[in-house]
Amino acid sequence: MIRAIVTVVILVMSVEPTHVHVGRRSWRAPVGTKSHFPMISMRPQSSFRKVRKNIMMQVSLSSPEDDKNPDQKFFLPAPTIFKPYVGTGYRRTTRKELVEGLVWSFEQSMELGSLAVNIRSIAVRLSSGKLWVHAPLFPTQEYLQHLDDLGGDVAHIVLPTYALEHKIPIGPFIRALESRRSSSSSGVINKPKIWAVQDTWSFPLDLPLSWLGIPVDGILLEDGTTSSSSSSSSSSSFSSSAACNDPPWKDEIDFRVLRIADVGKPFVEAVFFHKASQGLIVTDTVYSVPRDPPEVVSEALLLDVAPDDPTKPVEDSPVIRQQAWAKMALLVAFFIPARQRIVEGGKAEWQSGYMKSFEMIADGLLVSPILQKLVFEKAAPTVREWVEEVAKWPFTQIFPAHYQAPVQAGPRELRKAFGFAYPNVEARALPHEDMKTLNDLGEVIQSVGKRDDELYGKLFDKFFKNLFVTKPGWLKDKGGEDGRN
Repeated sequence: MIRAIVTVVILVMSVEPTHVHVGRRSWRAPVGTKSHFPMISMRPQSSFRKVRKNIMMQVSLSSPEDDKNPDQKFFLPAPTIFKPYVGTGYRRTTRKELVEGLVWSFEQSMELGSLAVNIRSIAVRLSSGKLWVHAPLFPTQEYLQHLDDLGGDVAHIVLPTYALEHKIPIGPFIRALESRRSSSSSGVINKPKIWAVQDTWSFPLDLPLSWLGIPVDGILLEDGTTSSSSSSSSSSSFSSSAACNDPPWKDEIDFRVLRIADVGKPFVEAVFFHKASQGLIVTDTVYSVPRDPPEVVSEALLLDVAPDDPTKPVEDSPVIRQQAWAKMALLVAFFIPARQRIVEGGKAEWQSGYMKSFEMIADGLLVSPILQKLVFEKAAPTVREWVEEVAKWPFTQIFPAHYQAPVQAGPRELRKAFGFAYPNVEARALPHEDMKTLNDLGEVIQSVGKRDDELYGKLFDKFFKNLFVTKPGWLKDKGGEDGRN
């Protein structure tokens, strides 16, 4: 989920220095490397200060402190864009049995400012009685106890993607398992095997997995085979890894890898078919947005974003919470929804009509609009080939890493969700006004290969104008008179 927002940030941060002139305004982006944030200057100076202030407000919206339950404590070892950003944090963990005796979901809340979305790990019991864990969460005592309650050792850990929010918990999780087992009465330590996709790059620093405390035993390749890698030689690419036998779980859980490298760093995700449950385990490729907020999303955060007008607090109710959740889902889906903007004080103001947009993305299988426009559409043939390979499996339900699980869907629904990648297939309709910024950015990506000054000018013109200068659907004059329709 956070990956979708980072996709936009990386796109903007990877361009070269340029000036863009829009009417009497001058946009300047002195960006030379991916390790520096873009700076935007507008003339007159007062406009620049307002834009800079709004950028900071977008990133640093205040949120209530978590209840500091020691069983929910974890340590974030490297800086990220989600809470606590670095250092000590607290997350509640819930457990749900998805398939009796076979598949379980573990959920925590991932927060960015006042935004929150659930993040899920899936545990599968293998025929041996041991556990196969997909994208483990931060190892709080609460989470580890939930795993212990299932019985059976964690024998296999899977890193299915490059996305930081799914990758960075794995090192601490491995160390927590080792510590827990070394202190057990048996004294027997059976280290789990670690399986990772290739090209698990990091941003802003591309660090080898071994530096993140992830000693990889096997690499999941695009063709459905694996290759080996020793912990000492683990890197972000694994291009020189030697062939190895199929993982011991391959008879029970098959996999396919989607890899797209058309723009910048590659998008990589492995999806898995658990034969016994007929379940498809995915990370971010598809999801289904529930109408009500997930259990782990903080009530305080929901009430913080609930008011349409931030100067007019609202009373708590199920309807108000659902509306607050709709706003969070729209922000995650579209990055810059048409009927939302940041106002003085760093709060979000919403125009009526956003619930209609939410209705268009709620329920049913959905591809992230950000990934659709900025990653998948340009690589439609690759996406189609991957979808057809996955659709050969007779799955009847999907277990995504975010939002609802299980989602009752099979190959037909998967093809429909990716309808945009097929010629002459009607894709799921998305709200046109909310798609404006993504459509503009999609056009920029499609134009890669044209003159650089034209490309970068178009990027900064359309992206930053949509973000801070023009807002589709808003009719407010300079004096603040409400001109909503």
